[in-house]
Amino acid sequence: MGEIRYLKLKVELLDLEKKVYPYFLGALIRGNFGYYLRKTVCPFKRRRNCENCIIKNKCFYYSVFETIKERDKLGKNVPHPFVIDVPFNGKDYLQDLKFSITLFGDVTNNFEYFILVFYEMAKGGLSRTRIKSKRVVIKDENEDIIFDSLDGKIVKKPEIKEFELKKAIFEAEEISINYLSPLSLYSNKKPILNPNFESIIRASLRRYIFLTRDYGQPISLNTDYIIEKSKFIELMKSDVRWLNLKRYSSRKRRKMKFGGIVGEQQFKGNFIYEHLGLLKFAEIFHIGKQASFGYGYINIKG
Repeated sequence: MGEIRYLKLKVELLDLEKKVYPYFLGALIRGNFGYYLRKTVCPFKRRRNCENCIIKNKCFYYSVFETIKERDKLGKNVPHPFVIDVPFNGKDYLQDLKFSITLFGDVTNNFEYFILVFYEMAKGGLSRTRIKSKRVVIKDENEDIIFDSLDGKIVKKPEIKEFELKKAIFEAEEISINYLSPLSLYSNKKPILNPNFESIIRASLRRYIFLTRDYGQPISLNTDYIIEKSKFIELMKSDVRWLNLKRYSSRKRRKMKFGGIVGEQQFKGNFIYEHLGLLKFAEIFHIGKQASFGYGYINIKG
């Protein structure tokens, strides 16, 4: 059995009434996703604070979207059980909106809720101007259709996969990491503008430990050994830049800043293969801050 179960859904909102600007769509999708999930499942529509709700421990919205308020035994926040895959793109306006969402843990058993939410999102509209979509298509990783709003039926049950760290390792002495969406890493409360391999591995290891602890079955790892070996991997080439992005939080009722790097880096070293399992984990589950907004979406090539 793998350390964590996951399910990836590919979502297509087609024929939008109005084109959307794709500077960074993660915040737009995540904000609307939370809004429609709550609207769909919450019986107390006007309640803004879930903390004192008498059914919060039975509520699907709370288990998906309010996990950040829960604390583990060490006082750490519990991460959200999903990430959004949407590459950074600052070019043309889009008539169709395509992205993926990866679910993990027990919420994979209730994937129908997510299909319903995206269906409601298409009917109700995106953003404050409520840009509606004429058609919603949801596919699995193999591009097989699971749901099409033209039929309104789930025609196939998607495959829930299991991630195993050891099986994700592959042979390589040189790799490139492409930061498809902003990667937000910090050290001593300062942003890391040009991360070295150790920084990437530390972030991947931290993400692996937290997610498998809260949503899976963690295995014992020699973290000191992993970090020490990561120091021997050399940064060969770096072509990254820092972006400062903003989003409006309807819950906090104010604009919030989000920063991160995009671009590509190349690394080389004799011990690099020992870290590739963690990097493949990061490729699926993201790393760094604001992962549920789509941040930290990376691609590994070796």
